[in-house]
Amino acid sequence: MKIVGICGSPRRGGNTEYLLRLALEEAEKGGAEAEPILLCDKEIKPCYACRLCVEEGACCVQDDMCEIYPKLLAADALILATPVFFNNMTSTLKAFMDRTWCLRGKLRNKIGGAIAVGRRYGIEAALEAINAFFLKHEMIPANR
Repeated sequence: MKIVGICGSPRRGGNTEYLLRLALEEAEKGGAEAEPILLCDKEIKPCYACRLCVEEGACCVQDDMCEIYPKLLAADALILATPVFFNNMTSTLKAFMDRTWCLRGKLRNKIGGAIAVGRRYGIEAALEAINAFFLKHEMIPANR
């Protein structure tokens, strides 16, 4: 099994990255191949809603998502991790999620895991948004 972990934190070395790496290490102990992708190291432009991906089957925006798309397609499972900023996921992770619209139907039946790190409010909203992303892509959200 191949697992790709997406860290939506805008900072390196924080709690979100730590927990994502811990989850990936546990998966590797079980025999999985795991790869973390830190969005803080990537340039990800927003979706412009131009709908060219609907017409042409690929996103026209040229940035680091171009190297991430093949990894998402090759994965059997995705883990999306985010710290809670202003009661929800980070804008970094939201931009990533928006840009996967060009993959609609291509992530079907992959397993999706969610990690949200926060102190008070917003963890539920962040997890709900990530799980909605999984369902939109017809993925199978992990529930434990």
